[in-house]
Amino acid sequence: MKNMKRNLVIALMVLAMITACAPKYDAETDFEAKPIDGGKGVEITKYVGDKFEVRIPPKIQKLPVIRIGNFAFDEKSFISVIIPNSVTSIGDGAFSECTSLTSITIPNNVTSIGQSAFSGCTSLANVTISDSVTSIGDYAFFGCISLTSVPIPESVTTIGSSVFTQQYDDLEFNEEDNEFTDPEFRNFTPKEIAELLEKVNAGEISKEAIEDLQVELLDKMFNGLMDNDEFTLMIELMKWSAEKKNAEN
Repeated sequence: MKNMKRNLVIALMVLAMITACAPKYDAETDFEAKPIDGGKGVEITKYVGDKFEVRIPPKIQKLPVIRIGNFAFDEKSFISVIIPNSVTSIGDGAFSECTSLTSITIPNNVTSIGQSAFSGCTSLANVTISDSVTSIGDYAFFGCISLTSVPIPESVTTIGSSVFTQQYDDLEFNEEDNEFTDPEFRNFTPKEIAELLEKVNAGEISKEAIEDLQVELLDKMFNGLMDNDEFTLMIELMKWSAEKKNAEN
C-alpha cells in the first residue's frame, strides 16, 4: 500500500513537472485566422488580444499556423512576440508600427519577410534572422531607429530597397539615375563588382582591404542605399572571410 502511494506521488510530481515545462501559448481566441493552401494550414489575419508578451500558438483550429498575414499585428502595443516554427512566411506590414516591440527572432522555417513587415518599430533593438530566410522585402525594417546591426544570413538571395532606415536629409538626388544617392558612399557598377570578385578570388586584395570594403558595404545597407549587385558582392566577401578564417584555424 505504501509503495502504491509513493508511486502515485511520484507520478503526480512528474506530471506537474511536465506541465510546468510545457510551452504556454496564448488562447486561440486572441487570433483571427483563415485556412490557406487548400486547408493545409492557417494564416493569422488579425490579432485581437491585449497581451504585452504575445505567444503565437503553433496550431489554430487544429491546423498549423503557416503564415502571418498582411498587417495582422500592426500598431499593437506588445513588447515581445514569439513566432512558432510552423510559420513559413511573414506578410507585408505584419508587425509594422509596433512601437513597443524590442526584439524579434525569425524562426527556422520562415523563408520570406514581407514589405514593411517591421517598419516603424522604433523600439526594436535586436533582430535575429534564421538561415532559412531567402528574401527580405522593401522597407522591411525601415524606421527601426533603435537597430544598430542586423546579421544577414548567407541564405538571403533577394533583398529589397531601403530595408533599413534611410536618412533623406543626407541624400542628394541624381537626375541622371533618377534616384537618391549619398555623397559619402560610392556606387559600385556591375563591371567594378565583377572585377573586385576576380581580384578577391585571385588573392590580389589584402585581408585588411576586404574588411574595409565589407564595412563600407554594410554602411550602405544600413542606410538603405544598397542595390542587389552590391548585396551579392557583400555576401561573396562574407563567404571569402569565413573560408579564410576556417583555413587559418
